[in-house]
Amino acid sequence: MSHPPYPPPSAPWYPPPVPTNGKAQAALWLGVGLLVTSCCGVGVLGVVPVVLGVQARREIAESAGLQRGDEMALAGIVTGAIALAVSLLVLTAVVVAVAVYGSASTGYGETGV
Repeated sequence: MSHPPYPPPSAPWYPPPVPTNGKAQAALWLGVGLLVTSCCGVGVLGVVPVVLGVQARREIAESAGLQRGDEMALAGIVTGAIALAVSLLVLTAVVVAVAVYGSASTGYGETGV
């Protein structure tokens, strides 16, 4: 008695990948970009990745596992806050330097007579 042949094995089923929250990605990229440019004073826009990161973390928590990117959002919040702080320190140093040294007379062009 012969048995019918076994059917070929089926391909394994994988669940679809969980999408990453777009605001979390934007917060991360903006935070890193502003951190790099914070020495030029552009980091004052660091509020944007902080706000995006907070919104993304809220959306991810409310999605019940249907979105990921909580770590990206947190990194965006941290880098945005650091960029804001560094930029404010740089701008404060520039304002103080101009206030202290900008009013000092250089002596150029004065004859002293």
